[in-house]
Amino acid sequence: MGQYDSPENYVALYGLMQKAIRASEKENPETAARDILEQNGISTTITAQCLGNVKLITGNAVAVHEPVTGVDGLFWITADSHTVRRGVYQTKVTLDFRNLMDGQAAGSLPKE
Repeated sequence: MGQYDSPENYVALYGLMQKAIRASEKENPETAARDILEQNGISTTITAQCLGNVKLITGNAVAVHEPVTGVDGLFWITADSHTVRRGVYQTKVTLDFRNLMDGQAAGSLPKE
C-alpha cells in the first residue's frame, strides 16, 4: 500500500482528495497514481477582466495581489483581448499562475 502526493502539496492548500487504485502485475500503481495527479490536478489558469492596459499582452508577466486570500503571484499572460465598448477600454487576459509567491517588501528577506 502506498500514498502519493502532488509535488506542490495541494493537501495543505485545498484539503485531501483520495482515490483507491488496484494494483496488478501488468501495471505499476505508482505510475497510475502519478497519471491521476497530473490529469486531475488544480487548474493553473484564470481569466480576468480589467480596465484597458496596452501592456497586458500575451508573453508578458503581471504581478497580482488577491486581497481576499492575500496571495501574491507573478502571472504569465497566455492570451489577451482588448475591446472598447461605449467608450470604455477593457482588457481580458488569461493568466497562468504556476509561479505563486508570498508577498515581500522591497529589501526584505523571503519568508520561510
